[in-house]
Amino acid sequence: MESKEGTGLVTRHIAELARETGRPLTLAGLMAAARPTGGDYMRMWTRVLAEDDYLTDPPGPPPRQKLQLGGLFDAFYFLGPDDVHGFFRADSGGSGSLVAGVEAYFARKYAIDPDFWTDFGTVVGPDGSRRSLDLTDPEDALVWEARRKEFVRFYTVRAGGSYSLGCHDEWNIFVRLNRERARHPAYGPGELIAAYYGGRARSMAETETETSPGYEVTDDPGTV
Repeated sequence: MESKEGTGLVTRHIAELARETGRPLTLAGLMAAARPTGGDYMRMWTRVLAEDDYLTDPPGPPPRQKLQLGGLFDAFYFLGPDDVHGFFRADSGGSGSLVAGVEAYFARKYAIDPDFWTDFGTVVGPDGSRRSLDLTDPEDALVWEARRKEFVRFYTVRAGGSYSLGCHDEWNIFVRLNRERARHPAYGPGELIAAYYGGRARSMAETETETSPGYEVTDDPGTV
């Protein structure tokens, strides 16, 4: 569905904007001007989750195409802690503790994955360029160890969508789509989007309840 970097849909959107505006827009040029933040990615994913211009209508009226009610989706799956813990346990051969599995994964990725190494083994210098952390230097060693500990802490006790700003927004999109589906004659309660979190189906009450926003900006800072 997507490129490794997650830029396939963005690249297509940029190409369409370039044709519409006549401006020489490219992904590389826009990235050089200002790198996207989480909110920019959520704008793209809001369109992916809600828009249904490509939907083929089921037989008989009423039509569903272009209602923007997430017609391309039958279910949303939100990653839970058990999913993440299962990955690390399987990655370590299923033996040993969860902490040991996460630490072993970190060590291996740090040794063989250049992007992972850059994220955890380098810092931005005064001139804006990246330099490698010198683990014989006490200050650099503290920075590296703090990053490693945070990685282990996150994936052992805070793994899953509950701790992702983007997942908070995606959950709220899901709830709002279902709210509109329930009262629209083209869908109704029997055609609500199913929700799974950590491998288990969510209840009716849960799927009708919004959570705190992630990147979403509301008109009133006190509202959700």
